[in-house]
Amino acid sequence: MPPMRPWTERYEEAKRHVADGRLVLERQRALIDRQKVLKRDTAVSERLLATFERSQEIFEGDLARIRQECE
Repeated sequence: MPPMRPWTERYEEAKRHVADGRLVLERQRALIDRQKVLKRDTAVSERLLATFERSQEIFEGDLARIRQECE
């Protein structure tokens, strides 16, 4: 098994994942809003948003765990 990376690297990567995930959520919500204005079906986009939200929960949890490790 490869050695674990330093917590600072893992922490920075986790922060990037959280920030990137927030942007993805923002864009997906904006897409859904545009689809609603155009009276288009949003079902697929909303399911994808739910998947992104679950991923974001994982990213946020990882960041919190890494932060706790370094305290």
